[in-house]
Amino acid sequence: MTSLIHARANHDVKPGIKPGIAAGNNDCHAPLSDAEASVDGLHRIKTMAESNPVFAKALRNTSTTEAAAQLAQAHGIDVSPEALWRQRGTLTEAGLPTWRG
Repeated sequence: MTSLIHARANHDVKPGIKPGIAAGNNDCHAPLSDAEASVDGLHRIKTMAESNPVFAKALRNTSTTEAAAQLAQAHGIDVSPEALWRQRGTLTEAGLPTWRG
């Protein structure tokens, strides 16, 4: 997964696909598994929160994981409320959001 995150951070691959090798061709792509898609979505949220203060503020101000997932979706990021819940308190530098249970 680390290499997948590294590739995403360097914009080497498109969101929602992972690099694959078929018949010696490095340009082949395969769909992400659910776990990889979750990691990808969370990584994209963290990256956007670091680079876009307006998005970071909106994310911090969400009151539920559902609202945060909808915010992410509005920015082209597919992530489940459950994945966001597991990462609460780690998505921005300020340790927010921490949504109530």
